[in-house]
Amino acid sequence: MRSVLEVAASQEGEIPAIGTLNEGALHAQLKNWYQRPDDRIEQLVGSFVVDLVRGDLLVEIQTGSFAPLRRKLELLSRQHRVRLVAPLPLVRRIIRLSDEGELLSVRRSPRRGRVEDIFNRLVSIPSLLCRPRFELELLLTHQDEFRVYRPGRAFRRHGWVVAGRRLVSVEQCLRITGSMRVDARSSIASV
Repeated sequence: MRSVLEVAASQEGEIPAIGTLNEGALHAQLKNWYQRPDDRIEQLVGSFVVDLVRGDLLVEIQTGSFAPLRRKLELLSRQHRVRLVAPLPLVRRIIRLSDEGELLSVRRSPRRGRVEDIFNRLVSIPSLLCRPRFELELLLTHQDEFRVYRPGRAFRRHGWVVAGRRLVSVEQCLRITGSMRVDARSSIASV
């Protein structure tokens, strides 16, 4: 029998593609949510693997810091239209699991996300925002965060470490283009 954590982190029936072996559940779910029928997944463009190719647009989804993508985005945006998609959790449920994956507790995080939270991540790629071929799309989401107990780790969380995240819904999308234009569209969709 598989644990709650394994089920949340897996994509049933899929064979890992290029660049998907270290992909977390949240990244995979966002890629599936964002994908359209004609999109190509995990494509080699130059010397880089890109999450989605939609016509002449390259889409890269990043759930963490933007620093690891800086060089890749700078080089790709010289010759291609590039869209960086970043989820921002408006609401997060914290789910504590035992080592066996059994549900111990569920609570809503007291922290509420805001659009301004993206600025902490933008310090890694300030010059890209001015490029005409670069777009940043923010997905305002509801997420579940899975935690497991590991003694001696995560001092501030008293040993509870984040084991994974899962997309619950996308509430709104905000797109910022190189011309610093902001487009907003509401897209309430549950996963």
